[in-house]
Amino acid sequence: MAYGARKNPARQALFAVQVFGLEATDQHLLAREGIGLFRQWLQTIAAPTSLADLGLSHKDIPALAENTRAQARLWRLSGYPPEIVEAILQECL
Repeated sequence: MAYGARKNPARQALFAVQVFGLEATDQHLLAREGIGLFRQWLQTIAAPTSLADLGLSHKDIPALAENTRAQARLWRLSGYPPEIVEAILQECL
């Protein structure tokens, strides 16, 4: 979500307003607040909030990123080569 907020803060801000009822302010701030609230909610239901929570580490990221190549091609996601996916996954640890 953090990557998405940097790429398109308006979309994440809309999520924060519609899901958590936050007041519309600065889109970047709203996006961060919404992500934080969503993470808190996930924790209340004992859902993992990071790849580390799933037992993954930095050494697992390159293989995970490479495994997304076929799916990205299938879904026509040209903006997500393994290098970008790897950077996103690193943030998720």
